[in-house]
Amino acid sequence: MEGQRGTDPRLVAPSASEAGPEGSPEPAERSPRGGLFVRCAEGLVPPPDPLVALTKLTLSCGPSTGMTAVGDGPTEGAVADGSPAVRLPVSWRAGTCYRIFAVADLGVEDLAVEVRSSRDVVIASDHRSDRVALVQDDRPVCPPADDDVVIQVQAVKGRGAFALEVWQLPAH
Repeated sequence: MEGQRGTDPRLVAPSASEAGPEGSPEPAERSPRGGLFVRCAEGLVPPPDPLVALTKLTLSCGPSTGMTAVGDGPTEGAVADGSPAVRLPVSWRAGTCYRIFAVADLGVEDLAVEVRSSRDVVIASDHRSDRVALVQDDRPVCPPADDDVVIQVQAVKGRGAFALEVWQLPAH
């Protein structure tokens, strides 16, 4: 099907405007984007409990895009504006794409999540301004090389509990 990557019509290929350097047949990014990666969270009304809300979000966005949860379950913690970010070290592998979902309780008006490389460079972040954080809400993050990244979680406004989970889309 034209405009689609591979045989899965749910994963939209990058457009011509996202192609690599002039004359290069390779796209600048090799991650699936759009489609269900965006629609899965549309209309989400998160319940007050962050763990219940996270479960609702991940069950809507994970399996529908072919992703599976990484690790032993969600990470829970607490954040407050003006306090240092919670730092969660994670090893990422080239060839695997990742998606990070996080939800805070009603005391947090704006939850921020970003991924920093081992060189402390921000490589992905969420762009929402509410208590739900979807890192790169239109696609997963697909690292070009193995790296030990740090996921940073913080409250831009408010204070309260949060729950976060990483999901993966294995290479085909």
